[in-house]
Amino acid sequence: MAGNLVELADLTKFNDGDPEFFLRCAEAGVRKYCGWHIAPSERVVDLRCSVGQMGVIMLPSLHVTDVEKVFVEDRELETTEYEWDAAGFINRNTVTWPRRYYWPVYGYPANRPALVTFTHGYEEVPMDVKAVILELAAKAIELPASAASEVKGGPFQIKFGVGIGLALTSHQVDRLAGYRIQVVG
Repeated sequence: MAGNLVELADLTKFNDGDPEFFLRCAEAGVRKYCGWHIAPSERVVDLRCSVGQMGVIMLPSLHVTDVEKVFVEDRELETTEYEWDAAGFINRNTVTWPRRYYWPVYGYPANRPALVTFTHGYEEVPMDVKAVILELAAKAIELPASAASEVKGGPFQIKFGVGIGLALTSHQVDRLAGYRIQVVG
């Protein structure tokens, strides 16, 4: 049986406007939107990655700092057999392999994975990402998500836009664009 996704203590932190709780929530939201952890730098061992039709291996990162090992079809490739880019992709750079190990091959089935060990992520959170996380947390503390679209009190009326709670605004989305992994296909 699966455990609870939310505990009573979480509700208390939410209702009390606990800054640490809202920072962690905003951080998780930014990481989910961007599609990777961003920071801190971490080593990932034997991540299963698809090999694309053109033989490109895409890593779930936009800041790769090292590729330690690449296995394709249960064979560890020599570092001279591929090139990697900090933007998160690996390409083959040789045609001298035995026929069985040709990579890429046009029409190479995408369900045949590569295993990659690599290091990625920024040492420190980039300032523009940090600013968005802080803005989201502060906004969520002041105006948590609600089903209410407006509040009336006497002669006063406040209408809420879509930017309450942990929802990203268009300006924040623009500032995170350089850190977001784009899904192709």
